[in-house]
Amino acid sequence: MNSRNLDLHKLNSITKYPSILTYHASAEKGQLKPLTTDSFEGETEIIVTEKIDGAGCRIILLQDGFFIGSREELLTHSGELLFNPPQGIVEGLRAAATELHERYAPKDDGIKAIFVEFYGGKVTATSKQYTNGDIHKTSWRMFDAFNLSREIFAKLMASQVEDIASWRDHGGQP
Repeated sequence: MNSRNLDLHKLNSITKYPSILTYHASAEKGQLKPLTTDSFEGETEIIVTEKIDGAGCRIILLQDGFFIGSREELLTHSGELLFNPPQGIVEGLRAAATELHERYAPKDDGIKAIFVEFYGGKVTATSKQYTNGDIHKTSWRMFDAFNLSREIFAKLMASQVEDIASWRDHGGQP
């Protein structure tokens, strides 16, 4: 499948990271309420982690190129199909995306999506905490990934965007 001929709205929906439930309900401006969203009753082990304060991003590998996206939208294609430079994401991830594509690009018309947290530089108000105040230094950490076979990818690309979103939000992404 030629990446220049893809329906970008569908590709964007297929590769968005599903929403993650939080333990506390959210209030305005990202503040947390004392109200909890889950009791975790019956769980034998709960692992709590702290998320880096950065920007959730994705690198999408196809046989003939890659896309870099933020959490909500595609920002660029390896062949400069589109370009949207918010928060320095494209500049900060282009070298990594190029290397990942060279090493791990699908050998067929399947797709691989790599989810990362991009941080440092001027990404967020607290970014300087990660780079000793150097506003030109950025980095990223992978937190998840998935592969789709060419058959599943083709089936999803033939679906409606609403059906793709439902697939993603109801556990369809591997």
